[in-house]
Amino acid sequence: MPRRRVLRILLTVVPCCVVGSTSIPASALDVEVSAETAAQGYQLRNAWGDPVLSRRRFMQTLGMQVTNIGDDDEDRSGPWVSFRMRMRLDADFAIDPSEVNFVDYPAAFVPGLQRAPMDLMYGYFEVRNLADGLLSARLGRQYVIDSLGWWSFDGALVRTELPIHLALEGYGGFEQRAGVPLSSSRFERDGVWRGDRTFLDANAYPGFLEAGLAPAWGVVVESFALPVVHGRVAYRKVWNTGEVATDPFPDTRTGLPGTTEGPRVSQERVGASFDAMVDDIGALRAGTIYDLPRAELTSWYGTIDAFLATDMTAGVDVDRVVPSFDGDSIWSWFASEPTTTLLARGEMGLTKELRVAVASGVRWVDLATGEVGADAPGVAMDRLGRASARYGLSGGQVGLAGMLDRGERGGREGVDVFGDQWFERRFLVSGRVSLYDWRDDLRPDRSATSFGYVLGGGYRIGDETTARIEWEHDTNELVGQRYRILASLQLLVNR
Repeated sequence: MPRRRVLRILLTVVPCCVVGSTSIPASALDVEVSAETAAQGYQLRNAWGDPVLSRRRFMQTLGMQVTNIGDDDEDRSGPWVSFRMRMRLDADFAIDPSEVNFVDYPAAFVPGLQRAPMDLMYGYFEVRNLADGLLSARLGRQYVIDSLGWWSFDGALVRTELPIHLALEGYGGFEQRAGVPLSSSRFERDGVWRGDRTFLDANAYPGFLEAGLAPAWGVVVESFALPVVHGRVAYRKVWNTGEVATDPFPDTRTGLPGTTEGPRVSQERVGASFDAMVDDIGALRAGTIYDLPRAELTSWYGTIDAFLATDMTAGVDVDRVVPSFDGDSIWSWFASEPTTTLLARGEMGLTKELRVAVASGVRWVDLATGEVGADAPGVAMDRLGRASARYGLSGGQVGLAGMLDRGERGGREGVDVFGDQWFERRFLVSGRVSLYDWRDDLRPDRSATSFGYVLGGGYRIGDETTARIEWEHDTNELVGQRYRILASLQLLVNR
């Protein structure tokens, strides 16, 4: 990259990051700022009565997208630089001080609970059109979306697109984890509970692990710009670091739980996905994940769609999931029960306004040997049914959706009726009513019928700004009455 261009990019990016909107005459800089504000209050109690839990939450997101950084209208052959960022504040003003104070209130303390956690959802610089368009790169916190699922890390990703319709990606950095500043736990593997143990005794909450850096790297091979087909193969490995308890009980000599430290495998998996679609005929999708530490396939799926008519689609889905967990999780040592689901479905537009969809299938669970008795079957089977209809109105819609699950361990069925309508393209009225019943044959006292409704309204302040408010009330014989009120404001500004 020419030195003059690098200087121009830096002089453009720095003021933009500080004030969020800077105009430089020689640049084609585009800035978009978006924000969402939501406030909600709700109250509920657990299934055994007290205590009543009251919460007052405030959520604020702020996003910024800056494109055409350093470019001018006369020269479009150089690198294309952009910056994207989104942050989220999720505060709860009703958290009692005792819930976050272990020293004075150890019995009420909740490990990992924060009053106002700040989360950098993503924030990265991206450079494209390097090496005559063959290379692109990202630096910062970013998402990876492939057959291995949604994942987030802090680091760098480099992608090269070869002239043979094949792209190669390589990335490395640190997995986003709870307990690390500006991070959350939503992208970690299941089965772990991590956070800041600074104020905890060594033998308190041994299952709550100290957050540490999680080095990670991965590679991807992907096809692109091919007609009909698309494929992607991904490999990822993540390590755990820091100290972790190896025994939930303290040592009789030291009074402290046994621990170990050093790098340990958190996950190591290979995933592959394949898609093929022919217009007016149908589509085929398939994928699988192989877990190297477990040495087995932990997930696979297949989907076939047939486009029977202009507004009619039929398909079959099958997927199998074997529960798998983080390498530090105690659940990795227990037997797992794979679940396989087979579903046939169809969707059709009866008229221009009316669409209906139906689905039916089975789900079976491979029961662990000896888990529910010697005479128990090796497989538990459930029968599934789904149906929905939606009718479009001028400025709104009404619809209903129902489901039916029946099996050897119980069942659930219910229906939702919903609708929303804009008046004069500015005022919104919406509502939903639901009635569900579920039965648990293993715990008959947990069976119940639940009724709930939501009433809402909105006002469109501008083309990209909308304010909404919703009231929700749910009730059943187990938990009594539950209430929630939610207010939100969505804003988008372009410059």
